[in-house]
Amino acid sequence: MLVFISLAFNSFGAGVDIKTLGFLGGRNYNDIVVSGNYAYVAMSNGLVVFDISNSSVPIKVGIYGTKDEATGIFISGTTVYLAAQSAGLIILDVSNPSSPSLLGSYDSPGIAEGVYVVAAKAYLADGESGLQIIDVFNSSSPFFLGSYDTPGTANGLYVSGTTVFVADNNKGLQIIDVLNPSLPVLIGSYDTSGYANGVYISGTTAYVADSYSGLQIIDASEPSSPVLLGSYNTPGRAYDVYIVGTTAYVADSSAGLQIIDISNPSSPVLLGSYDTSGSANGVYVSGTTAYVAGGYGLKILDVSDVSPPALSGSYKFNAEDVYVSSTTAYVADYFSLQIIDVSNPSLPVLLGSYNTSGYANGVYISGAIAYVANGSSGLRVIDVSNPSSPVLLGSYHASASDLAYDVYVSGTIAYVANGSSGLQVIDVSNPSSPVLIGIYNTSGKACGVYVSGTTAYVADSYSGLQIIDVSEPSSPVLLGSYDITDSWSRGVYVSGTMAYVVGGDGLTILDVSDPSSPELLGSYYTSGSANGVYVSGTMAYMSGSDGFQIIDVSDPSSPALIWIYDTSSGANGGVYISGTTAYVADWDSGLQIIGLSGFSPPVLLGSYNSPEPSTARNVYVSGTTAYVADGDSGLQIIDVSEPSLPVIVGSYDTPGYAQGVYVFGTTAYVADNKSGLLAIDISVPSLPVSLGEFVTPKNAYGVYVNGEKAYVTDYNGLDIIDISTPASMVFRSSYYAPNYEPKDYLQFLDVKVSGTKAYLVDGDSALQIIDVSDPSLPLLLGSYFGPHSSAKAVYVAGKKAYVAGSEGLQIVDVSNSSSPVFLGAYYASGNPKDVYVSGTTAYVANDSAGLQIIDVSDPTYPKLLGSYDTPGNAQKIFVSGSKVYIADGSGGLRIIKVSNIDKNFPDLAVTNVKAPKSLVRDSSYSLTAMVKNKGKAVAEVSGVDFYLSKNNNKDPESVISDIWINSKSIKAIKKGKSTKVTLKWNVPKTVPKGKYYIKAFCDSGGTIVESDENNNVAVSGKVTVK
Repeated sequence: MLVFISLAFNSFGAGVDIKTLGFLGGRNYNDIVVSGNYAYVAMSNGLVVFDISNSSVPIKVGIYGTKDEATGIFISGTTVYLAAQSAGLIILDVSNPSSPSLLGSYDSPGIAEGVYVVAAKAYLADGESGLQIIDVFNSSSPFFLGSYDTPGTANGLYVSGTTVFVADNNKGLQIIDVLNPSLPVLIGSYDTSGYANGVYISGTTAYVADSYSGLQIIDASEPSSPVLLGSYNTPGRAYDVYIVGTTAYVADSSAGLQIIDISNPSSPVLLGSYDTSGSANGVYVSGTTAYVAGGYGLKILDVSDVSPPALSGSYKFNAEDVYVSSTTAYVADYFSLQIIDVSNPSLPVLLGSYNTSGYANGVYISGAIAYVANGSSGLRVIDVSNPSSPVLLGSYHASASDLAYDVYVSGTIAYVANGSSGLQVIDVSNPSSPVLIGIYNTSGKACGVYVSGTTAYVADSYSGLQIIDVSEPSSPVLLGSYDITDSWSRGVYVSGTMAYVVGGDGLTILDVSDPSSPELLGSYYTSGSANGVYVSGTMAYMSGSDGFQIIDVSDPSSPALIWIYDTSSGANGGVYISGTTAYVADWDSGLQIIGLSGFSPPVLLGSYNSPEPSTARNVYVSGTTAYVADGDSGLQIIDVSEPSLPVIVGSYDTPGYAQGVYVFGTTAYVADNKSGLLAIDISVPSLPVSLGEFVTPKNAYGVYVNGEKAYVTDYNGLDIIDISTPASMVFRSSYYAPNYEPKDYLQFLDVKVSGTKAYLVDGDSALQIIDVSDPSLPLLLGSYFGPHSSAKAVYVAGKKAYVAGSEGLQIVDVSNSSSPVFLGAYYASGNPKDVYVSGTTAYVANDSAGLQIIDVSDPTYPKLLGSYDTPGNAQKIFVSGSKVYIADGSGGLRIIKVSNIDKNFPDLAVTNVKAPKSLVRDSSYSLTAMVKNKGKAVAEVSGVDFYLSKNNNKDPESVISDIWINSKSIKAIKKGKSTKVTLKWNVPKTVPKGKYYIKAFCDSGGTIVESDENNNVAVSGKVTVK
């Protein structure tokens, strides 16, 4: 489990008291409105609703996903209007805030950025399409009334009477008469000095959030000739503004919330500011509470006491570097040294600070002395024996051109990476009087330094790594160097004979056993820059603009990302590891403390390659046996009871090219390309026998079995086949896409069936939902067209479909089959081929990128948890418990253990089912099931469904063909506890006589998020109905 703590400070002058009442965050929140006890936030993936009845503990209660980013929001009564960029206007019913529902939508021609609703008309700021006016009297059927093409890009708007004020980007403020909505007329404009993002009207005055030009105050009493009254140049980029009385509240991007006195419009005055630890994008004020939406999430602030400060401005904790000694963290925060008690990581406490009067870039602790690389002020030596009152002992500063970036202390010598002046060697034996004793002017710009023995390793910006002999401190000598091409080297860590260098392109690992000739061992490339690195054992812990990353360096030639944590500000400072805790300097988000005690990376347990060149295409696991569709090698049957030593126990050489496999009972169904669908008896694994085959209309690619029907994807459609008699399979129907045209390439690539619905992905961009309640007449219910240029796989869990394709993983709400709705996405580089979801974790087979593990506990904001690079090309995936089975193309079958993924979720498991061996029709009996919560959290109220079945298959989907008996509710179960469920059943006379099993299925509706969804079904012994 990863634990994240944020420590950040804000300073104001006397009289200013802005308190954080609550915080909930993690993704890009763009705009916000408040109504009653609820805050409605337009965010990167749609709408999120918070219960703010207790401001200090806002609770997320509802979400609604949109296909594109929601950037603007307006509420009227119980209706929310979203400006959702390319998705246009979305109209939602929020009468039940926990379950927003779609009322209607309007696809505007541009990119909808802002919305304002009055008198049943929605006014859209529609990007380059200007102002759009839409009649929303009938929410389910909005229609176009009129438009005005503004000269710029419409970002925001405000409606006052019959006048619309548009924030029109580089064209400033546009004033439009909409008395006749079908024919809007421009009546005036004012070209602001910046880029108009938002506007608020109070009386006859327009207040414009004008990007780098801050707040612009414009007299619009005469709309045809607006006049500038005054302005206040905020320190950030003004995105949004809200006016209450004589106070303006400005969402000022990286500068947080700026609060400005506008009682004298010609001379606005800053009252105070609050550093929101991320980009402030939108602001709404209700009473004495300000609600700020931004890149960090939602901040709720008490602004009841905001008076002019003696010293205006704000103080940021810009963490650049961190060093931990025992239970104290020392942070170089650009302007000072901060000393923090981290004895309780969940409650870090500021002990003291020292203003270094420079730019504190790096820090090193030796004993009770802190050494700070202090930019243009050189080296500062500070006594921290009393953390609450640190004292300057001494300093060294050679010249104004020096810029100290980093420091390392060994014995009585401090080694300073001093920018363009190279490496400085300073004697600190007398801390009150440091003395320069040596210097080596590196060819680049010295940014980082690490000392091992008598050798100094310098990260030298564009000159890569410089290795310097400091055995004679007064006369440092270059031993060797390594030029890291096209990368700016920022930091270095040395462990044994390896140097780990981070910079603009990521991590570079060098063999420095011969310092005169360092050799490249391996590299790990990041999408952003890497700034700090710490190595412990076989793990490299790296900070950078991509966040905090853990890299497995056990094989230096092939470093692999195994975990990533997305910090608030991109982890652009240093990193320090102490025990099982990581301390990350996260720039304007302060110090991040991340617990690693529960961390366990994916581990290869075993692998198997067929004797012929393997082309493992698909895999299905049942019990301790894996069934691999192996291309030209047909079906391979592998015993995986001992994962480290998988053994082939049988094979069947299919006549075609085995692409897909699904196992039901003792039969394996193989999609065999040109040979269609094969049914193979695997009751004796060492001697598989053909039961029958069905030649599909086109080449068979994938297969899914549900009850007595097989659903086969072929090159042009879906084939539904009756397999009740495998030796004589019967064609029921085919489904082709609307506007179907025969194609020579793959169209339908994957299918999953849940209940009476089949979910198809078609190789282009669509997810299609098909009603298969009548197998002879499949009907299209709805479609979702995502951003994939090629959707390749789908997995359905509960009311969500997970679609893998060329643009990564898309999560779609399919609760309404006729109108699937986008919830969230993880955009993975590579070429995702398959997805499997277990609990709140999605496992993606990502071709040459191997296995990717994604947290989908919040479907609106999926996060990468880790990855494992397989040797082949990961094609298909199957998950059972903590084991992941990957059909890895030329890499064969790979078996990988993934542990500690579940994050304190419940896990309901049916552990036992009992029933009388003999059941007489028209008689009553007791059926019992034991349900245990094997997880790490309380399982809330749920239920158990009982079924009469002809098979003992524990696959949840197998119950579709069973006879439902009845259900029984169960109370909440604490972790580790069990409950006994008893159901009285009067056996109906209509039940056919014969041999059966009783199945118990807990939480069949998927209402509880579990860490493992694969153990919810158990089966009794055989029973006889007489």
